Amino acid sequence: MDLIFTFLWLFKSNSMWIDKLYEKNDLLFNKKKRNLRWKIFIKIFGKVLNYYEENLKHLNVIDFNDMINNSSKIIKNNEIQTPYKYIIIDEFQDIWISRYKLIKNIIDRNNAELFCVWDNWQSIYRFTWWDLNIFTHFNKYFEFWEQVFINKTYRYPQKVNVVTHKFITKNKAQINKILESWNKDKPEEPIFNILSYKNESEKKELLNKILFKYKTDITALWRYTKDKNIVPNGINFMTIHWSKWLESDYIVILNWNRWKSWFPSEIKDDSLLDLVLSEPDNYKYSEERRLFYVALTRAKKKTFILTKEWSKSFFIEELEEILWIKAIKTENIENICPRCKKWELIPRENFAKWALGCNRYPKCNYTIKTISPLKRHKWLPLSELDDKWLNWIKNKFKDKVMQYSIYYEEERRRNNNK
Repeated sequence: MDLIFTFLWLFKSNSMWIDKLYEKNDLLFNKKKRNLRWKIFIKIFGKVLNYYEENLKHLNVIDFNDMINNSSKIIKNNEIQTPYKYIIIDEFQDIWISRYKLIKNIIDRNNAELFCVWDNWQSIYRFTWWDLNIFTHFNKYFEFWEQVFINKTYRYPQKVNVVTHKFITKNKAQINKILESWNKDKPEEPIFNILSYKNESEKKELLNKILFKYKTDITALWRYTKDKNIVPNGINFMTIHWSKWLESDYIVILNWNRWKSWFPSEIKDDSLLDLVLSEPDNYKYSEERRLFYVALTRAKKKTFILTKEWSKSFFIEELEEILWIKAIKTENIENICPRCKKWELIPRENFAKWALGCNRYPKCNYTIKTISPLKRHKWLPLSELDDKWLNWIKNKFKDKVMQYSIYYEEERRRNNNK
């Protein structure tokens, strides 16, 4: 039923007709089985459409798409005069084809001027039927236009712009622009904190630690709403889509893991909707990439990204690579992995011996095995080491993963001693 409703809405919002569906079906799908399935669906949909339209007439009502489409036809046929000379549209990246036609007819009839604001890096609503082509090929839809970049941001420090620009522009279909931050507050380092956990209990513990330290104005973001039950009181919770117009001092992004319904999401619409949906750009996970960009740019001070060990999203791996490459340029060059030449070597326990291994493991499995410097302590977790040994490790190993772990252990001990 949901599929029929969505298909009906898209069909009417794009001002389509049944014969057009058959044409598009033959164009998109030449495999017999799929072609047959779609033809059967189109035939059934035609009967549903007729029944729906007859009921609208019987009730003497119109639906929302009728309001847009009928208005567009009336203006185009000069059946009514509109006074509009200037049209201002915000969030233009969410435009639909039927809304475009209405706007275009007003412009043509009134010689009106259009001013629209959009950010194609934040185009995350294809499921609500926007049409990507209208703003990526703006010149094909509107004549005599000029593009002006609004390149200043006030929410977060410049470092956020540097990192997220590298991430979002991996898709060359995105309109490139250089943003400049006018936020002069001293950034909290590191601005992006990637924290891993082994199970749900550890994930909840991480959230509680973040809440304990920062206390207020913390928002947890999630791709879907499944994880709400583990978010402690005191932390706001919403999907990334809902967060698009909001901001918070501290953002926690949950479950950036490799999985069908995690991130990037591999849940796909029924292929039947391709008959009525606009064409997406061909870059893999393009909209999911834009969604991650939105999540990364909500925090004014610091972003925490939680990911499961050995199951982290490849988006996280990309972000780590951007962050680590930048760090290596200014830090001890001796820590660079000699094999991949990009990531750092970090302490790692490997079987019965202490080892230094590439932080890009398993993509790079370079390892140097050494004799354990801790002898009898080599299998103990940090929580079981006395202060002397903890301080020795802190001074001996400067890699970020170890330093983060020691920081949390020291914080735990201080809190216990209060």
